[in-house]
Amino acid sequence: MPVRTFRAGAKVERNGQRFVNYYQQRGGDAIFREVRGKRTVPIGNWLSRALTGGPITSQAGSSSQIRVDTAWARETVPGPFFMELPNNVLYGKDVNHDVMPWFTAKRVRGLLH
Repeated sequence: MPVRTFRAGAKVERNGQRFVNYYQQRGGDAIFREVRGKRTVPIGNWLSRALTGGPITSQAGSSSQIRVDTAWARETVPGPFFMELPNNVLYGKDVNHDVMPWFTAKRVRGLLH
């Protein structure tokens, strides 16, 4: 059976064993912060500033919905992400749509099997 792609109003069917949805509702630029300083590097464009996620209806056997920008607001992913700011960090409270893969990668790796 082919996997359906997600779209507005979509849901995860009951034939799935496990579903985890990582999403953010914070708009605007992602903000990378210098670890021991006050400098920041904002990243985004008109589209990424407008894109936000949300909960997805799920009938899977086990489901989790994690709003990264609030549930993991104080969690960090260390850089370096940029040469001009080599000692930087990304906080959950500062994510946008573009940087969600960077932020969630280490956390979800263990779920992939």
